[in-house]
Amino acid sequence: MKKPVLIGASLVLATSILGACGKESSTANAENQKITQSQVADITLNGERLSNKKIKEYREEYMQAGKYVGMNKDTQAVIKHMILKDGMMKDLGVTQKDIDNIYEKAVKDGAPSVKLDGKKVVAKGVVLEMVFEDAYGKKYLSTSSTTDSLAKKKMTKEDEKGFKNHISTMKEDHPIGDYSYVYLFYLAQKYDLMDTDKYQQDLLNKADIKGVKLPKLKTDEIIF
Repeated sequence: MKKPVLIGASLVLATSILGACGKESSTANAENQKITQSQVADITLNGERLSNKKIKEYREEYMQAGKYVGMNKDTQAVIKHMILKDGMMKDLGVTQKDIDNIYEKAVKDGAPSVKLDGKKVVAKGVVLEMVFEDAYGKKYLSTSSTTDSLAKKKMTKEDEKGFKNHISTMKEDHPIGDYSYVYLFYLAQKYDLMDTDKYQQDLLNKADIKGVKLPKLKTDEIIF
């Protein structure tokens, strides 16, 4: 996860300075603006009108545990998550049936699990994250250029051993949900071979959403 970089510009004319202050203030307002329940009905995603019921159902299904607990009451964050899920499914070739089937198997196996109110639970949002990491790894990281670049990195002994073992057992035709590429994803992210923040921001920028202007993704709003 890369830290955002803030870039400033020198302004000469007083009018430009005043204008810039106004823009900064408006950007800050947009970032802090909350979407009220009454505003939700005016928002469409992929041509389908949202509702408070849909927001609530999505929040309960995908954002009740793990890293999402702190932001699941923020309607704006929930809508961003909905957009990223939809965009990744289309880009990575993952279907809703895939997600549901993998989640059902995870519940039976009891893993991957997280703690919620002191108890271990299998959270669908966490399963979703791993499914997307796996699918992203297969589509974008399984090329020889990526694996060759990783092989040249100065890794920890543990990572180097894991990488060699992983490459030798990696399957090209693996089924979605066996997580064959999750470890490759982890290494590529750890050793800065990809920019998943930009990938997800691009998905947000391309989204077919009307009725609301969403600010850029915050670090804690990204799926992976």
